[in-house]
Amino acid sequence: MSQEKTQVNDVCRISKGTVVKVKSWVSDADMRIDGQFYGNINTSGRVVIGEKGLLVGDVQCSSLDIWGTFKGNVLCNGVTTIRGIGSFSGVTNTVRICIEVGALFEGTCKVITEEEFAKSASKWNTAQL
Repeated sequence: MSQEKTQVNDVCRISKGTVVKVKSWVSDADMRIDGQFYGNINTSGRVVIGEKGLLVGDVQCSSLDIWGTFKGNVLCNGVTTIRGIGSFSGVTNTVRICIEVGALFEGTCKVITEEEFAKSASKWNTAQL
């Protein structure tokens, strides 16, 4: 995988006021959710949930940044960050985690290695198809 810098046009954006309901969304691009997203996401990029954003579903990604609300399961190859105004409810398996003061965390967290991520990712991808 190349280490190209993400361009602004390479970001998939779900704008405020938009509601997306899908079984699964697969992409190599980063994703920003300022509206509502219901479904599973599989991306080699970063997922950002904006302050008013809502994501309900399972996510596999390289990093997850939660400013808004997330409900579901996470498999993350990098860092999962729950900002001070963010809300997380579910299960996360992540290589690194950061929970800021004021954030709401309801669920479980398992810190995994990159090797564990690779094993889990192949099982997760098969189950999501």
